[in-house]
Amino acid sequence: VIPVSAAAAEYTPPTLPDAFQGDGLYITATPLEPQIEGEYVAVSGAEGGFHEGWAGFLTQEETRDQYGYLDDTYWALHYVDRNGRKLDTAVETSNYSDPHQNIALNFYDGMCAFYDRETERFGYLDAEGNVAIEPKFTEAYAFSNGLAAVSEVYGGSEHYYIDKNGNKVLGPFGRVADNEFSAFFSEGLLPQSDYLDRDNYFVGYVDQQGEPAITLYSGEPGGDK
Repeated sequence: VIPVSAAAAEYTPPTLPDAFQGDGLYITATPLEPQIEGEYVAVSGAEGGFHEGWAGFLTQEETRDQYGYLDDTYWALHYVDRNGRKLDTAVETSNYSDPHQNIALNFYDGMCAFYDRETERFGYLDAEGNVAIEPKFTEAYAFSNGLAAVSEVYGGSEHYYIDKNGNKVLGPFGRVADNEFSAFFSEGLLPQSDYLDRDNYFVGYVDQQGEPAITLYSGEPGGDK
């Protein structure tokens, strides 16, 4: 709003205070260089903020058919560091609107899931933006303690844990709970509510070999409630 006593050409906006965001960074009114190309730019909803030195942002992109007519628009997902440097990725990464996959689209444990529009599958990038694991998963979760939960079937009724080379090392397990953090290993342990064998339903924590480490319940399903 320009004061009525000042001409527009002469008016200097007041200095806006910086607002603390977290992770040692501030939201500021000062433009960040370099400027990002694109008509529409938005902050990524992928869990927001910085993770392992990178934060996501979106640019709206479009595809056109052979005659030049608009075919589709979509949000491409990019990453920027604390100095405003954009991460050069080996592939174009797209935003994925499922809130249950948002955490995986950030860097955790040196890896970041990405969604490939052509194959409609998830893969993983390493910290340099290289493709570490090709897109082949219908669901992908964040890495923790060197492992990540993935599924190769729609609906995620069955999932495995892979290592950073894409090898299956644990599973199969049932569906991942709605809370993505339930797929996280923490201090080497993973919360689990599933059949670990055909006879007993298990509730507790398993180690990185998939063996029960802490048993809270074992028996008929429903007895854990």
